[in-house]
Order: sequence, then C-alpha cells, then structure tokens
Amino acid sequence: MVLSNPEQQLHAPKSLQVRDWCVWYGQAQALFDVSLSLKEGECVALLGRNGAGKSTLIQSIMGLVPKRAGTLSLDAQDLMGKESFELSRMGLGWVPEDRRIFSQLTVMENLRVGFRSKPQDSNDKNSLGSFESAFSNQLEHVLTLFPLLRALLKRQGGHLSGGEQQMLSMARTLMSEPRWILMDEVCEGVAPQVLESLKQSVLKMLQTGVCILMAEQNIGFVQGLCSKAYVLERGRLVAQGAETELNDAHWIQAQLKHLS
Repeated sequence: MVLSNPEQQLHAPKSLQVRDWCVWYGQAQALFDVSLSLKEGECVALLGRNGAGKSTLIQSIMGLVPKRAGTLSLDAQDLMGKESFELSRMGLGWVPEDRRIFSQLTVMENLRVGFRSKPQDSNDKNSLGSFESAFSNQLEHVLTLFPLLRALLKRQGGHLSGGEQQMLSMARTLMSEPRWILMDEVCEGVAPQVLESLKQSVLKMLQTGVCILMAEQNIGFVQGLCSKAYVLERGRLVAQGAETELNDAHWIQAQLKHLS
C-alpha cells in the first residue's frame, strides 16, 4: 500500500524489512530469497527445526555473517554494510542462542557490561554521576521485567541455572534500550517449569513497546506472544501465518513436518 500523503508517512509504524535475502558460508548457500517484515509493536515467530536457517537469518541481520545479498532496511533506511555495533546503536538488540554471558562475572556485572550510556551523558560535566544515575534507572526497569534476577545480582553467571542464564542474557540485551530485538532459541536448555516465567517476562517486554523477532522451535511458547509466524525449511520460507493460524490446531499440524 502506498501512503497518500506525508502526514500518513509520519505516523506510519516503523518496520524492519528483509527482502530477497540470501546468505552464504563460503561457497555453500544457507538462505535462499527470504523475505519478512517486523512492524513496530509486533512479536514475530521464526519457526523451523535445527538446521533450517533460523540462527543464520538472525545472525546475518545483525551483520555477523559476511556474505549476504538482498535488502535490509529499518524504517526505509538501508542497513546493508552496517557493522554490528552500528546496528546496536540504531536500536537493534540480539539475544544469542548460546547466551554468551560472562560466567566469571556476577549478574550485576553482566548487566553493567550490557549498559550503554547515551551521548549526552558523556558530555555532561557530571558525567560519572549521570552515567550511574542512568544505569540505576535502566537496571530498575530491567529488574521489573525479570524480577527473579533481583535476588541473584551477586551470583556469578556460571552458577545460574539454564533458565536464569537465559533471563540474564535477555536482561543484558535490554540494558542497551533496544527497540528491535532478535531472539535466538530462548527455550533452548530451559526447564519446562521455568518457561512460563520466561514467557511472562517477554510479554512484559512487549508491553513496553519493544519489537521482537523470535527464532524458536517450541510452537507452544510463541502462542500468545506472536502476531504472525514464518516457517523456514532448508534455508527457504515454506509457510507463514497470522495469529489465528498460530492458534489453529490444523495449521500447526500441517507445519509439524517442518518443526520436528
């Protein structure tokens, strides 16, 4: 749809767009003409079994895979050629599949590593005080989303359970105040009894206006979170569905061949 006037464009929701996306590892092609979009306020599921290309897609959007082709844009701004740190500054956050927490650092220290001060903070004559105040405010915000971490702030990352480590990885990403978050297999290695708490934290994140692209195999986890889903198989998009399909047992049954 073409917007009819500048005022409509001004108030249109921002979107992260991937079009005709191809990725290679050396000479081997891993993704084939993948196209998807994530609009402001959405949570979108990227479904598929191990090896389908979900992690490759997430990592390539973040600029972590060198050989790519296609178009990548945020609110019509071309992102191709941007380094990962530039994408982070533009509001893209990444929760990696392997979490990448610092096992020898405490939860508090891991969260401090994730915090990034704004440019105006560094120009303030009382920059240290301004930095600490901004850090404390963001820390409090993040801990309201992940309340289980509050009692673990002095515990080393390596002494956390799988679920606690996943929460820490997500919380650390949020410390940089991203508006768009790419999550890779958040259910991996998380005990079933912890998943509901994790899901509630994601729901709270969405209520703050964060937008999420969630690569996942656990279709039960994305139900009630995501407004639409894309299904990957061997590097190609083979299906997509809206929220109604995600809650339709027949649609889910039809996708199981791509998920199991």
